[in-house]
Amino acid sequence: MTILLKQRTKTWEVNPHFEKGHPLWTPEAEEFVLIEDLNIAVPKEFEEEFLSDGVDAMTRIMAPPPLTQGGFFENPHTITEAVDKGLPRWW
Repeated sequence: MTILLKQRTKTWEVNPHFEKGHPLWTPEAEEFVLIEDLNIAVPKEFEEEFLSDGVDAMTRIMAPPPLTQGGFFENPHTITEAVDKGLPRWW
């Protein structure tokens, strides 16, 4: 197996199941599908995860952080909407 010396890598780049010639390799591991919404190709076995929640799947399986606004939250409007401006301030 090739040792990758970088912090972020895709699951299929380090899992021996995807490396041809490894005892765990299967022909299905070479079947990739295009996820059009994200414009990425992923192994077929991950297709359902990427179709159901692409951002979460990319974060868990491919390791890139999701795009965020303001550097912290994917959906900052959910924080803003949750704030009750009618509450008294204590400071």
